[in-house]
Amino acid sequence: MNHGKAREKAKKITYFLVEEFGSNPKDAATALNISVHTAYRWLNEMRLKKEIYDLRQENKALLNFTKVIR
Repeated sequence: MNHGKAREKAKKITYFLVEEFGSNPKDAATALNISVHTAYRWLNEMRLKKEIYDLRQENKALLNFTKVIR
């Protein structure tokens, strides 16, 4: 696995540990052997990516709905 893919996987793991399993960022950082600052940065990045994904899904649903009612 190249370094970029490993980093993306670590970002996702950090996000899931904190958001889905209720871990705190410090514990996630320790588990992944990264700094707490990096864990917080990755969390912010992943939260933004999720928000963008959710907005795109909402946009698709609205577009489909408008097609149906026309």
